[in-house]
Order: sequence, then structure tokens, then C-alpha cells
Amino acid sequence: MKIITIHADYIKYKPIKRAIKNAEKVDTKETKVEECLVVLISVEKCDEDKVKEVAEKLADEASKIADQVNTRSIVLYPYAHLSSDLSHPDKAIEIIKEAEQILKNSYNVKRAPFGWYKSFELSCKGHPLSELSRAFSGEVSKEPKKDISKAVEAEKKLKSSWYVLDEKGNLSSIKIKDNKIEGFNFSKHKNFV
Repeated sequence: MKIITIHADYIKYKPIKRAIKNAEKVDTKETKVEECLVVLISVEKCDEDKVKEVAEKLADEASKIADQVNTRSIVLYPYAHLSSDLSHPDKAIEIIKEAEQILKNSYNVKRAPFGWYKSFELSCKGHPLSELSRAFSGEVSKEPKKDISKAVEAEKKLKSSWYVLDEKGNLSSIKIKDNKIEGFNFSKHKNFV
């Protein structure tokens, strides 16, 4: 499965024309959802034999990102354009509906209709987490966790020290206390302001 998530001010979409013979029966009115995480979804052939696992992974990824961007609304939007190896439509809709049911326990969830060409308008918020992509399958790793390297363990024990070298060559030790820098008066030095 491949997904793109977009933290949006809003998304508006309207089913226009059936894209596949067995498209869902839907109302063709326009839908608008505000302040939401839009999840563009391409279900792939490799996902077909792991419906439950892939749906759970999709729900897990969507919920993690929704929590990171602090939204309680999620829009699941089938989007075949992320993969050239798409699953059978029946399996794709099954996975997306299963993820929808999982997410509905904790979020307000809308699902755009499957199997339709849709017009849509999307307003992305534009912060560092507003556009993300993921690729995953339902496979669960059976390997035990590897030992953390000695370098990573040693790095956890490191203590940092900071210094300021002024224009006269004086070295001052500084530290942060109560969100303020102590040990050097920046306002007395014109080159540091």
C-alpha cells in the first residue's frame, strides 16, 4: 500500500463519473470536510492476501499522523495514481472500509467513494508535517529486535557544553536555565544582536 497524507484546511470532492463497472452506489453531491487529515490511498496486489493486517496498518499510520497534526477528522480518499500494481477493486474497498471502521472508534471519518472519477479541491496547511508519504504492507516482522549499537548507547550519556567566543577572543561558558541563556550578555555585544 502507498499513501500520501495531507493536513488540510479543507477538502471538497464530488463524484462525477464511474471509473469502474462495480463502483460504489453513492450520492453525487459535493462533500466538504474542514480541518482534517486527507489520506490518499493506493491498495496494491501484494496487499490482497492480508486484508485485516493492511487495514490495521493503514488505520495505525493515519491515526499516528492525525495525532501528530492534532486533528480528529480523517478523510480516506481512494487514489489509484500512487501505484502501477493495483489490487483488485473488491479487495481495495474491503481494506479501506475495514480501516474506516477501526478509525471510527476514535476519529470523525469520511470516506470518499471508491471507483469514481471525482473533482476535488484541497487546501494544504503547509507546515513540515502537512505532506507525508508512506509505503507498507501487512507483513509483520518476525525478527527479534537487534541490540542497540554501543555508539548509540554512548551518545545517550553525552553531555553538551556551549561556549561563546566574543570579538576580543574571550571564551564564555553558557547554559540554558528557565528557557533563558545565562553566562553571556548578548546585548552588550553588537555583533551578537
